[in-house]
Amino acid sequence: MMGGSFRRERSVEHVHDYLVVGAGMAADAAAKAIREADAAADPGMVG
Repeated sequence: MMGGSFRRERSVEHVHDYLVVGAGMAADAAAKAIREADAAADPGMVG
């Protein structure tokens, strides 16, 4: 496109059973506890 502009939008969707906020030792312990309590769980981590 000459002289014009375009905008590209992206959408990403993640579906998790649990969301752990943080990436330190406490978040690691939380993810492990979730796995022990619910082996089929899909925990997501943000941090």
